[in-house]
Amino acid sequence: MTTSASDLATLSASGSSRDRTEWLFRALYGAPAGLALEVTRFALSRYLPIFRAKHPEIAWPAELLANVGAWVAEHETGLVDDPDYDSADTSFRYGLYALLVAWARKDDDAQRTAAAVVAIRTAQSAFQTNVWAADDPEAFTAWATGDLVNARRTIGDNAAAVAVGEREWLVVIGRLASPGSSSEQLEAALERWRAREHELL
Repeated sequence: MTTSASDLATLSASGSSRDRTEWLFRALYGAPAGLALEVTRFALSRYLPIFRAKHPEIAWPAELLANVGAWVAEHETGLVDDPDYDSADTSFRYGLYALLVAWARKDDDAQRTAAAVVAIRTAQSAFQTNVWAADDPEAFTAWATGDLVNARRTIGDNAAAVAVGEREWLVVIGRLASPGSSSEQLEAALERWRAREHELL
């Protein structure tokens, strides 16, 4: 399965966040549950080496990603309590939680898909925040501490952060087929998700 060239063009860097998010919802909703969950796990696994380099003493994220089903069977959607992370790693942790929700709700198309999109989107955010913090620590610190006076440059202004987000987006959608024909169930699920502002259902 491949994403069509027209969709890739439409969803390139010029595509809006909303367009991308809803395209991904449609693509994952129409995909087999196993594929949707694997693509979600894959997206988060790509950030794992960065997390492990920062926190070599913390092993549970790798264990979770190695066998999501076993983790859910033992812990449901619970995560291990760790010391405070930086903003990027906090996003990664939330992405792991969303992955667990997607797995635990895998028989509910709407809940599974919403959680999968949230997890993938959050993984991309982790990459972008990590790069932004390294590339422009002054702007990142101003944002992270709520210093609005000095937060003149946002993550969207940082070329390196934008580039890594684009890279991760293209890697993920390259594993999916373009959305097929719509259905009443899909449109109802998407409308319900919009009402939740594209967060977990």
